[in-house]
Formats: sequence, C-alpha cells, structure tokens
Amino acid sequence: MAGRIPDRVLEEIKERVDIVELVSDFLNLQKAGKTYRALCPFHKEKTASFNVIPDKRMFFCHGCRAGGDVFKFLMLHEGLSFYEAVKILAERAGVKLPRSGGDESGSLRLIEANECAAAYFHGLLDEQKEGKRGLSYVSGRGISRETIDTFRIGYSPASCQALVSAAGKMGMSALDLESAGLLSKSSSGGVRGRFRQRVVFPISSVAGRVVGFGGRVLGKELPKYLNSPETPVYRKGQLLYGLHLAREEMRRKQQAVLVEGYTDLVRLWQEGIRNVVASLGTSLTEDHVRLIKRYAKEAVIVFDGDDAGADASMRGLDLLVAGGVRVRIASLPAGEDPDDFVAQRGGPAMERVLEQGQDIIDYKLERLESRHDRSTSAGRVDIIDEMLDTLAGIPHAVEKSEALRVVAQRVGVDEQAVRLQLGRHERKDVRRREESKQAAHQPEPMLERTLLRVLLENPELGAGISGQVTPDDFSHPEYRQIASMLFVEGGGDLQVIMSRLEGEGASDALARMMAEDIACSDPDRVVRDCVVRMKEQRAKTERNKLRIRIEEAEKARDTAQVRELLGEYQNWSCGAAIPGPRLSDMENKRDE
Repeated sequence: MAGRIPDRVLEEIKERVDIVELVSDFLNLQKAGKTYRALCPFHKEKTASFNVIPDKRMFFCHGCRAGGDVFKFLMLHEGLSFYEAVKILAERAGVKLPRSGGDESGSLRLIEANECAAAYFHGLLDEQKEGKRGLSYVSGRGISRETIDTFRIGYSPASCQALVSAAGKMGMSALDLESAGLLSKSSSGGVRGRFRQRVVFPISSVAGRVVGFGGRVLGKELPKYLNSPETPVYRKGQLLYGLHLAREEMRRKQQAVLVEGYTDLVRLWQEGIRNVVASLGTSLTEDHVRLIKRYAKEAVIVFDGDDAGADASMRGLDLLVAGGVRVRIASLPAGEDPDDFVAQRGGPAMERVLEQGQDIIDYKLERLESRHDRSTSAGRVDIIDEMLDTLAGIPHAVEKSEALRVVAQRVGVDEQAVRLQLGRHERKDVRRREESKQAAHQPEPMLERTLLRVLLENPELGAGISGQVTPDDFSHPEYRQIASMLFVEGGGDLQVIMSRLEGEGASDALARMMAEDIACSDPDRVVRDCVVRMKEQRAKTERNKLRIRIEEAEKARDTAQVRELLGEYQNWSCGAAIPGPRLSDMENKRDE
C-alpha cells in the first residue's frame, strides 16, 4: 500500500516530523534514559510501558506490543487510514505530496470526491428551487439548522450535471465521482446520480473526512435507504456513523450508545446524547467492536419493539461481549424508534431509558423465555443451548462464572450441568480456534529474531549469507515478511522497510524487535551461527511434515507417492550433524 507514495517522500516526512513532539501532542511523555515513556493509549495499564525511541524514530509498547513509526502512531491513535495519516503529517512537515504519483487515483482522490459532493449537497438545502423538498423533510423531523450544519446533511437533486460541474471546478472528473460511488451508468449509456432525489447524510471516517453517504428517499420509491457502494475508503463493516463526533464523549463517559438509523442518531445528538453512534445498515462486525473498545468500556444498544430486528442483532451483541465490552440493552416501546421516542418524550426520558438498560444476560434470557417453555425439559435445554455462545464469549473468568450461575438459577437447572455443557461447547471447534490463535500469535523464534535484529543493525553482513538463507527459512510469518524486504528486495534501510511492510502485525514485530537494547561483540559470527541453526531447524520441520505424509500414503497403499516422499525425506536428511550457534557473543538487554 505504501508503494503508491514514493519512499523518498515518506522518508522526508519522517525526517521532518519529530516522533517525540508528535506523540507529546497526545501523551504526557517522561524522559527515561535514551527513550521516553508514557501510559499506553492503546490498552489500560497502571505502569508506563509505552516507549518512544527517538534515534530509531519508532514507538513500542511492551504491554500490548503495538509499535511502529509516526504514520502508525497517528493511524492507531486517531483511527486513520494510512493515506490520511500521510496527508496530515505531510502538511505538518511542509512536504508536498506528488500529484502524479502517490495516491492521486486512490484513497485520497476518493475522499476529495466525497468531500466535494458533501459540500455541494449541503449547500443545495439553501436553494429554494432544488433543496426545498430536502430541507422541508429534515426540518419536519425536528432537526435544527445547527444540527443540519454539524452533520452536513444535504439533498441530491434529480440531475447530476450540477454536481459534475462543481467537481470539475475542483479538478475532478465524472470518472472520479463514479469511482467514489456518486454516479452510476444509466440504461441509455449516460451517467446518473446514485442518490438522486434523496436526503443525504455524509458518512465520515474517525478523522472526520467524508468517505461515503447514506441517502433517504422522500417518496415511496425503493429502496427506502441507500448507501454508497464499497470502495477502498468506504467499508460498511469498518465504519460507524457519527464516531468522529462521538469519540471524545465516548472516552469521557467510557460508554457508547448504539442506534440503527441516521435520523435516530441525529435526534439523540440534538437532545444532548453525544456518545451515540450507528452501524451502516449492517450487523456489528469485529472491526466495529474494536472501534467501540478503543473509546469505551460499555455499549448500550437501543432496540425498538421489533422482535425480528433484535434477533438479527444478537450475534453482534455476542461479538461485543467476546471483545471485552460490557453490554446493556435499552428497549423502547413497541413500534417506536429513538427518533419517535425523543420527539414525543424528549431527551431526559431517553436518558432514563439508557440508564435503566438491561444486562445482556437478563435481556437474552427474557427473550428466550418468551419463545421456549421453561417448565419443560426440552424448553430448558433450548434456552441453555442458545445462551452458550454468549457465556463462552465472556473473556473474564470471574464474570463468566457469575453469568453462568445467574443463567442456571434463572432457568432452574443444575449449575454444574450448565458448566459441563459450556465446556463441551467451547471444545467443539478446538482445532480451528487453536490454528487461528497460532496464526495470529505464533511464538517469535529467538534465532529468527536475533538474525534479523543483527542484520538490521549491520545490513552489510547480508551479502555474506546470500543464497544460504531465504525468507522461506523463517517460520514466523511476520519475520518472513521482514526477511523478504532484506533478502529479496534488497532493502537495508529500517525506515523504508517499516513503510513497505503490509499489515499491523509485521510492523509491530519490527518495532518490538528494534525496541530491544542489544550489544553484540561479534555480529558476523552471530549471523553465521544463526543461519546454520535455522537451516537445521527447517530441515527437522520438513522431515516431520514428510513423515506424516509418508504414513498417510502408506495407509492408502500409494506406493508411488511413498517413493516420491521418501526421496524428498532423504534430501532433507543428507546433511551432517550441525552444531548449535554460539549466541553467548550477544548480550540481550531487552527492557521488559
């Protein structure tokens, strides 16, 4: 992803942006020797484990293991995309991003197209001829002018020609608008506006940049609500409507209020409930949960009396629980949504409903008891079975045990029986869960980490082991990616490697590695010893894999396959015994 912006530009930005000064804008840094420390903003802690390392222009937290450069810090702290972080830091550093290279046709271009459209749609509300219908609808829903301006609510007319003309004045074409999902092809071969004759609600990233829209039709046409199509900057499963306005209040209250509709959110905001967000017509995802968890410990979900809607949202509630977010449910009277409720009863009444929200265990039990007969054995079994996902997801052992006790008592079954059934449920997909966990949290092999660490400090030693070790010799997937940068792409510059790495895991691994304070008396010998031992380990791993495949082929009586595999096994076994590395030459002074 970083390849679209030249490395030299990224490097210039990082040279001009002092990472200590940047982080100090957000955290209270204290000098500690050669580094600076603070309480980590990415996880809860009482003892500072977040470190800024000026000479390496990196940060690293020993607690949650987050790490990276100035771009990564801004992305994590402010919830930005890579390109948004680059643009902000480029402006801070006074570095002009190239128009012809960079991301001219990518993410930034899409955001610029959406920003242009948002300004055009919003301005149209003030035009008597075109915007009267939209303004009449919005005002009729009790939304004030101040709120309209805060959320930049607008109106999209029947014709798209004025939008195309406005975009042209800003250097953008109809193709740019089409790429952003604002225009679509008509049956006659021309173009037409996607949100024509709709009230439009701009959807922003956490940083407040418009990335898409939601449109509400004013007539009886279908669909009633229409969102932007998925683009590189607009992904429904990764965005929450209103988060850019709500995040500070969410932090202050450590609580998020979740509603379903744009108008619901806008009305609650207008009534003073400022920690409110909404999903974009989709069920909650793990990415949504991570966004909420970043700013709040608790989520209050506002449900109306629609049973089908509540049932469809249940999986999302379990995801919140599994993500470590406390969940309460605020239920409204049947047939009333939050917009209707505050219009008839006012904001204080909604505040009371939120305060009286049910714990998710009580709420789910109440719903299940309305569908299953608790007086029968079959009914009790059904209730317990449907509670298992929620119970299994509770991350804290004490909270899980307490919830299990409540469920057993409420349903009228033996607590140990529920505990036994929960254990069986949790073991159902043990292999799948363990494989997933291993892929995400694979232990970091000391030899691989040591080799990469020394080579990054002494890149000239890479030539001496050329052809002896390849990225495939690295068992750890993130180390394999770093090794590819060193061995295949020939990059020895730490900052360039950091910019090119894909995914948070690899950049975190590199930051973690470089945060270790080491002294090495003979780096050349350490490198050679690590290579020898790694080759030995890989040979052993490959032999073990082949042994299993040979046994399977023998059981299947596939003699041809057995011969082929035995040949491969022999190739991995023909080396002489290899002595282990002498890593005593290296003193590891990692600050735990």
